[in-house]
Order: sequence, then structure tokens, then C-alpha cells
Amino acid sequence: MPKNRLIYIGVLIVAAVAVIYLANKFTSFVMPILPWAGGVGVVLILGGIFWEARKSSGASAVNVTHSLRPGDHEAESIKETVV
Repeated sequence: MPKNRLIYIGVLIVAAVAVIYLANKFTSFVMPILPWAGGVGVVLILGGIFWEARKSSGASAVNVTHSLRPGDHEAESIKETVV
């Protein structure tokens, strides 16, 4: 960097203006896409909620009994479980 403070501040200002200009151009390019991106996000959230609801409704006692060893029986309540 230059030793002269005026040159240093001038370079910083020119760099800041260039970054702001490029950010403005990028923003104007992306603006038409934002509603579609938001719609995709909403669809993904709703799909995830539906998927989780279907996955949790499939969990039942039948699935738990597959992990039992031969001779074990399923407990009727939490008090019957032995650690």
C-alpha cells in the first residue's frame, strides 16, 4: 500500500465504490429470481413436513418388535422394562 494517506484513502474509496457497483448489478440481476426461489423454499418446507408426518405415522409397535430377541416379549408399560 502507498505511504501517502491521501492515495491510501483514495484507493479505499475507489475499491468500495467498485464493490458497491458490482453488488448493485448483481442484485438487479437476481431480483427477478427471488420470488421463484422463495416459492421453492416453501415447497421444500411443506414437502419436509409431509415427509416427517408420514415417517412418524409409520412408526408403530410392529416396527419395535423386530428388535426383540427370541424369547423376549414386548412390555405393556414403561414400568415393566428392565435395564
